Amino acid sequence: WLGWAGTRAPRPSAREMAGAVAERVFEAGWGLVSGGARGIDQIPRQVMAGGPSAKSGSPRGRASGRLLSVLPEGLGNGALGSSARLGAPSVGETFLSAAAPAACFSTAQAMARNALIYAAGPATIVFQPRYRTGGTWHGAVAALRQRWGRVWLWAGEAAHADPEESLAISALTALGAEPFGCIEELLSWLATPAEALEWTGPGFWGVPSALGRSA
Repeated sequence: WLGWAGTRAPRPSAREMAGAVAERVFEAGWGLVSGGARGIDQIPRQVMAGGPSAKSGSPRGRASGRLLSVLPEGLGNGALGSSARLGAPSVGETFLSAAAPAACFSTAQAMARNALIYAAGPATIVFQPRYRTGGTWHGAVAALRQRWGRVWLWAGEAAHADPEESLAISALTALGAEPFGCIEELLSWLATPAEALEWTGPGFWGVPSALGRSA
């Protein structure tokens, strides 16, 4: 499994890249763990459902994938919870929560949810962080400082066009995040033997996934 995180308000370029990445990650046999929020979190669900491509607007072919959506409130929260907004899980998707069934959303639960996403596998793929603000940023910083796993950060030319995002990319890279500019670079990392993915640099290691990996 790989973590999946990003902004609730992605630019078209980030949305397009995220859709292409999710599709290729599923094709490579990996599952994704996201937070079920708006924006970037919804893109794997759209890819699995065969939703329109952000680039062409044409429907994608339905992608066979596995998705765990970790929600920041109880699954029994009914009309007040994320499950009401998300509807029924997509084919291949499972809703999870560490909160009590009737628990409402709280910032503390959202931050705990983010930690689960970043620690769910050997790496988390991150899109469009905002410098020093938001769950994507704080989750990535915690993952890097606490050595939960690798952080693979989209840093294409379009990402650097936004000064705030460029600053966030530079700061996270200084903490140990690994930027990628194209899908091929990411796929080369995914082709690495699973055991090697646990190692994240001198004096730095990831935690073994509690969820296991795709065969």
